[in-house]
Amino acid sequence: MITAKFYLRNRVNKHGLSPLYFIIHLQKQVWVSCDIFINPHHWDPVKETLYQNSPQYYLVAPLLNKFRMKADLYLQQIHLGNLRFDEASFKQAVIDDDLGSIENPTMKSIIQDYINANDFSFGRNAQYKRLISELNDLKQNIRIKDISYETGLKFQKQLRKSNCENTVINKMHRLKAIVHFAMQKKLLKEDPLKPIKLSEIRGNRSYLTIDELLHLQQIFDARELDSDRLNVLRYFLFSCYTSFRYTRMYQLSKDNLVNNVIITETEKKGSPVEVPLITEALRLLDLQPDGKLFAIKTNQHTNRMLKDIAAHAGIQKHLTYHCARHTFATTSISLGMPLDVVKKIMGHKKRTTTEIYLHIMNDTINVEMKRWENLTVAHKAVATAS
Repeated sequence: MITAKFYLRNRVNKHGLSPLYFIIHLQKQVWVSCDIFINPHHWDPVKETLYQNSPQYYLVAPLLNKFRMKADLYLQQIHLGNLRFDEASFKQAVIDDDLGSIENPTMKSIIQDYINANDFSFGRNAQYKRLISELNDLKQNIRIKDISYETGLKFQKQLRKSNCENTVINKMHRLKAIVHFAMQKKLLKEDPLKPIKLSEIRGNRSYLTIDELLHLQQIFDARELDSDRLNVLRYFLFSCYTSFRYTRMYQLSKDNLVNNVIITETEKKGSPVEVPLITEALRLLDLQPDGKLFAIKTNQHTNRMLKDIAAHAGIQKHLTYHCARHTFATTSISLGMPLDVVKKIMGHKKRTTTEIYLHIMNDTINVEMKRWENLTVAHKAVATAS
């Protein structure tokens, strides 16, 4: 059972008063300010209140009793509800006299509960923590019962200002997951976001052809670029050979490398996956003093360098780091790798996600087959001339 006690800090301000805190005993102590300053000579540390002969006793002691009662009630309710202690909601319930925060927690609190309940991977954790900040941009300290159909539409509109539509859809799916979690916790009776329908838009997924991939490998082998761009090209090519996302590449260390196999977990599901390294991938490894396999730069810097690299190679495509993942998929399928193996390596939850790359390749085939039209035109020209 979580307990709370008052504690008067030793430090004093210019008026000779010390700040009063609650100490919450969890796995580690959490200090919560009571927003009250007290003369340390008037404080009884045993009874955790003012001495009865203190001039402030009849003014402050009843307030402290009220705080103590509400703190006990708050801690009892989160214990019975199996909820996580949250400093902000505790202060709101006890100090700001708002016990309703227990039944209507902040989105920050409930999202953290959701993360803890699911044991997500590093990348997925970061996505949900980013959701907290994006929701607070909509409304500071937004609570679960602030989420309505209208709020959902406003949030969707806000996201569209700086994200592509598919990214907006993914973020909205995460918000819906939190709403469903709140329903399981009986914090909401129904899903206010149910009327908001989300459908992924099939976009243009840029990828390198096999010839373009080989050309970039040749540029790397010939050391045609400066050291900064060569470094970026090094780990970009490694992702082309392994399908690893930028966030996963950032984490890879020598501990993940066992007998020329990268052993890790999928970014989104956290499922174990082993990726044997081909010869070219092994040659690209660049062990760092801290044990990391590569010297990874920021995503923004990496994408800027890739733009320069594409220009140097004469590749007229919008080359970003995620293109490496698409390149792995399309190249693997072109070389005859079974779709289920590609799915496993890439960590796709559904086979239909992997099948998107089949559609991409079919679109390319349709475009390329139009080259035969040129042969038809040339044939007609010859026939006319004769």
